[in-house]
Amino acid sequence: MGRRRPADTVSTDRWSWERGTTVAWRQNNIAAGRSHLLVVWTAVLALVLVGASCAGSDRAAEAGSRGDDASTTIAPRLSTSELQTLSRVDDEGAGCDPLDTTNCLLPFPSDAYTTSDDAGTSSTSSAKATGRRVALPDAGMPSNADGTRIDPTEWNRNDGFSPNTPILTYFPNVGLERSGVATEGTLDLSMASDSPSLLIDLTTGNQMPHWVEVDQRADDPAERLTIMRPAVSLPEGHHFAVAYREILDERGRAIPPSAAFRAIRDGLDLSTSDVSSATRTTLEARADQLNPVLSDLSDRGVDTGSLIVAWDFTVASTANLSGRLLAMRDATLNHLKSDPVRVKVTGTEENPKKLPEGIGRKVTGTFTLPLFLEGKGGPGSSMTYDKSKSTPKATGKDYSAGFTCMLTNAQLGKKFGGKARAVVYGHGLLGSRDEVAGDDLGRNAASGNQMYCATDWLGMSAGDIAFATKALGDVSKFPAMADRMQQGILAQLVLARALIDPRSFPQLAQFHDGGGGVSYFTDEVYFDGNSQGGIMGGAATAVATDWTRATLGVPGMNYSTLLQRSTDWNTYAQIMDPAYPDAADRQLVFGLLQMLWDRGEAGGYVQHLTDDPYPKTPKHQVIFEVAFGDHQVAPVTVENMARTLKIPYHQPALAEGRDPRSKPLWALDPIDAYPATGSALFYWDSGALAPPLGNINPTLSEEWTAECGALGEDERDAKPACADPHEDPRRAIGFVQQKQAFFETGTIIDPCGGEPCTAKST
Repeated sequence: MGRRRPADTVSTDRWSWERGTTVAWRQNNIAAGRSHLLVVWTAVLALVLVGASCAGSDRAAEAGSRGDDASTTIAPRLSTSELQTLSRVDDEGAGCDPLDTTNCLLPFPSDAYTTSDDAGTSSTSSAKATGRRVALPDAGMPSNADGTRIDPTEWNRNDGFSPNTPILTYFPNVGLERSGVATEGTLDLSMASDSPSLLIDLTTGNQMPHWVEVDQRADDPAERLTIMRPAVSLPEGHHFAVAYREILDERGRAIPPSAAFRAIRDGLDLSTSDVSSATRTTLEARADQLNPVLSDLSDRGVDTGSLIVAWDFTVASTANLSGRLLAMRDATLNHLKSDPVRVKVTGTEENPKKLPEGIGRKVTGTFTLPLFLEGKGGPGSSMTYDKSKSTPKATGKDYSAGFTCMLTNAQLGKKFGGKARAVVYGHGLLGSRDEVAGDDLGRNAASGNQMYCATDWLGMSAGDIAFATKALGDVSKFPAMADRMQQGILAQLVLARALIDPRSFPQLAQFHDGGGGVSYFTDEVYFDGNSQGGIMGGAATAVATDWTRATLGVPGMNYSTLLQRSTDWNTYAQIMDPAYPDAADRQLVFGLLQMLWDRGEAGGYVQHLTDDPYPKTPKHQVIFEVAFGDHQVAPVTVENMARTLKIPYHQPALAEGRDPRSKPLWALDPIDAYPATGSALFYWDSGALAPPLGNINPTLSEEWTAECGALGEDERDAKPACADPHEDPRRAIGFVQQKQAFFETGTIIDPCGGEPCTAKST
């Protein structure tokens, strides 16, 4: 059983992190009592083991200089076992953080792995940067099974860490339920004054919502890292502190601080201890970094004497996250003013037997856009930069991207209806533009007289599978994948521009009606994406200038959270797991990947998706369509998106009792009236089991195994509780009608008549 908290310790100010109010934490008297008992016991043990007297005066002075409430407590010297632990600091090698000797990069992320950058500007623009530069050590990077360490060069271009980063540390045999930390279903506990886990925005003083989980993917429970996950996208460019206190192990025993952290926290004088000079130098340098953080926490009401670990990190700046793609976009749109997109039709199909119902013509071909990648821009190509090696620069060559467009009978004059609305469509995971030619999508598009056009998500398309596989086995290759993803988003933007530019698609006969006129409206284009199309579509929409309305089906953000919660990861884990056999290394790899993945998915752009647009960018409206119990895209991540943007949800979101979480949709508001304006989140329920907590997919949960594990594949698909609901929302007639109204009017209708939205299990 987890520890019960007094009800009055839970912060009722759910928006405290957003409004800028500072949470003042009360001292926990019981915890303080335990802390003093521990000090006394440790002192006795130290006397028995090493026969040493207490060295309290120096510690009291140092603690007092930090404003530590426990400054009058006499601190014992380190025990024999603690001294032995400190000997591992030398073994870790230069550049490793001594706070956790189980892995060089732990805890992660950390400003221990940044340096001061006096330039004060971003590496990708003249915009203000964080003043830091990531400096991950070569020798501390994870190695694959072949002994190849990850090359940190591209990571070290960043001025901070991901706003969606997993926050990693190690506690031996940790018992999180006993410790009473917040879970995905009890986010409010993370905002309590006595929360065992703290995530503090030191820039604003705000306590940030989060949950804490262990790595359930680790085979050995003793090797499981503790993972803190922010419940919002952390503000760009801000400085954060992470702290834990009163964490218990599985048997209910208090987990002590590491020797290094206790030495720093308590200001111990190690000059007379049996510690090497190299270790003392390392700890002194780390203390210089950490003491201001401890002082800041103390000033904000945290009893630092109760902490078992604390550290800080900086989130990358806006320009660092999005500056590359925005520079590519602006240069491309400027180029297109004088040199329009060149479109070449390579095929047409008008045989009704080969087309979805309601579709009268399929047109395939290519279009050109500036190339910002080396060589021909294929998989594995790296980005090209200007002389400063900071801003992407076009090579002067064109990239030829493929497209597929589906024209309705109505727009071609074969059926009453008139001009269609042009929609750019984003395909799913490692798929292709041909997804737009599917029967369900075509039929639904035709019902609303919408002309869907698609191009590949370069970097995350079928053509990239081979290189993606290599990158999972050697993460040093991943930067090229992130580079090509940005070229892929640019292709979506250029396709949209080509659809409305009279010099491009509109002048082609294949897009004319029977009377010779353009068969679709060219004043605006829209976006619709599903799955990966909703994930990368969030990034594309945030930087889009030619569409302002987007429907994102089964979307999410932050692949470092998504991957292990997805059944799609089952295949790719067979590559990464043997390549990086150490469970802690794998979690670090996810954190490292996210630092670059942010450049090409919604996680790096979400803070500017709707009402806080980038320069030269309009505001956008979005509808999130979520499948309850989704096996492929974890709904918790789109809830984080909505929480970040304060997007309201349809109420009732689900039938009573369907969501087992005690605080579902915490800190989100319901839509107050229809038709609504702005943006919205809708859950669609087709009967799937509720998703499990933690970094596993639904088919690994105890509930799914008990109800569905013994069934055959066909039997599972036929049983809504067992089937994957991932594709159900897009096929729901209510969503199709809602999307049509949204594109036509910009308003959001209630497709469910005041009831929870349900979809047929397909």
